[in-house]
Amino acid sequence: MLKLIQDMIGAENVLHEHDAAALYPCPSQVHTEIMAVLRPRSTEHVQKIVKWANENKVALYPLSTGKNWGYGGGNPACEQSVIVDMGAFKTIKFFDRELGLVTIEPGVSQGMLYQFLEEHKHPFYVPVTGSSPDCSLIGNALERGYGVTPTTNHFYAVQTIKTVLPDGTLYHGLLSELMEQEHAALGKWGAGPYTDGLFAQSNFGIVIEATIQLVRKSDEQTMIFFEPKNGSFEKAVNAARQLMESNEGAIASVKFFNQYY
Repeated sequence: MLKLIQDMIGAENVLHEHDAAALYPCPSQVHTEIMAVLRPRSTEHVQKIVKWANENKVALYPLSTGKNWGYGGGNPACEQSVIVDMGAFKTIKFFDRELGLVTIEPGVSQGMLYQFLEEHKHPFYVPVTGSSPDCSLIGNALERGYGVTPTTNHFYAVQTIKTVLPDGTLYHGLLSELMEQEHAALGKWGAGPYTDGLFAQSNFGIVIEATIQLVRKSDEQTMIFFEPKNGSFEKAVNAARQLMESNEGAIASVKFFNQYY
């Protein structure tokens, strides 16, 4: 069975069970047995993989970088799965310097986008998490990940999605069929029922591209540290909520830490 997919996408893009186990651990999950790892290099590879999986009744476990700590990792959720590692898809395909729209592939990490913005002096925030610079932006957004930048709900920043469906066909929203991608990205909700949401926290397809709305940096940025006194934590939480409600947009977040986090 694996010989067939090797012929389709190349033997160099297929890792067998023993090699895969060491490369795709997840310390926060119970270890599961990995049948193989497939590393597609193109959209056509992904289409061949999903068709092969359907024909052979193979469970696929797609991941972007496998470093989305806190939401999951490289180890699959069920036994005898085949990992589809999208880490080779590392292109920043489009950036609108005026509007802050960026089209990326699943392998583009928080660190990569930060370097891109710094190199070209684009004054926008990266939608980061408390995870790792190697965490995939798309992987985290699809898990409806959270971050302390102005758009705290990372999936809310996703404007458009391009996905390979289980039968190998390509999905993109209605507006993407009616106009150029950069124009379609201006209307997150599209026309008619909002179907992009089907691909968040689901297994209805493998996302190969997404456009994300970045937030422009403010002229001034200030970080304030405070320590609640004993017995005043409840008051501090209530005060933080009131601050967030009355200063929406001005205060990105209020975070409480203990000795463990």
